[in-house]
Amino acid sequence: MDASYFINYAILAAFLSLFTIEVGVATTALLWWDKYKSKLKRYINPIWAVNGTFAVFYVVNFEVTYPTLLPTAALVYVGPVLFGALFLILRNAFIAYSEVTKALSREKWCITIYAISTLVIAFVAISVLASAVSGTGVVGASTPSPSIDLFTLFVNPFSLLLFAALTALSLFIATIFFDIKSLRRLALAPLALAVAIVIIDLYLYVPYMFTTLSAGLPLLAMVVAVFALCVFSYYRAHWYAKELAFLGTFMGTVLFGVLQYPYLFGGTQAFTGFLNNSLTSQYAGWVTVIGGTFVVIALSYFVYINYFKSDQD
Repeated sequence: MDASYFINYAILAAFLSLFTIEVGVATTALLWWDKYKSKLKRYINPIWAVNGTFAVFYVVNFEVTYPTLLPTAALVYVGPVLFGALFLILRNAFIAYSEVTKALSREKWCITIYAISTLVIAFVAISVLASAVSGTGVVGASTPSPSIDLFTLFVNPFSLLLFAALTALSLFIATIFFDIKSLRRLALAPLALAVAIVIIDLYLYVPYMFTTLSAGLPLLAMVVAVFALCVFSYYRAHWYAKELAFLGTFMGTVLFGVLQYPYLFGGTQAFTGFLNNSLTSQYAGWVTVIGGTFVVIALSYFVYINYFKSDQD
């Protein structure tokens, strides 16, 4: 596997893992805001900065890693991305409104709009990711000027099942992060459901990825072990259950990228055909690793200040 592909997908995996936590926050806010308000507010207020930083980091690295693929991606997905951007504006605006409003009813209304906007963004993101993997909704993917069928992009079994898996996984993570009492006894159920949906989805709609799963068994075993330890830690009230939930999600997303390599648009294109030349790629790799290290350190300190330091205070 090409190192540039792996680095780029690892950044995407970090972003998707963080965003999955936010989807869990949004789902919990819709279902149990009054009950878990104090816990949720600690995550809602600063989380946009963390997710936004990794999103920008991924886009910049994608441009450097696949400079000739970017125009194609922009041509195909500009419509869905702009549609998602509208809800991103709503999300950010109503996070800010919820912080400054004094009326409890207005605060809940702001949080509801934030949560719905976040779920719409998640649906758009999953639809685009699913389309890039399977080619669903892309017309003429092997031609120089592909186009997009928006209805097929958003309404197809592969992307809808992936979104269902994301929702189930976000409920598992929300249970771990916020100790949702009504789901405590069944904490493993949404996780198992998410894994089952992804496996069935790949088997039915992207068979080459399902076939490749046998080669990824060692990494799959590691993902299962991390999640098993996460559930065990959660029931034992160990503080590192949250970290294990994030690590398991990150590793699972990386596994998805390993299974996809090197194909794009359902096998009609290959990532390797769009990679930067070797010399530029080498320098870009070093810049990404060094810059990424600073990003991770800075965000880790940010997370510590916002999520852990307040507990000690």
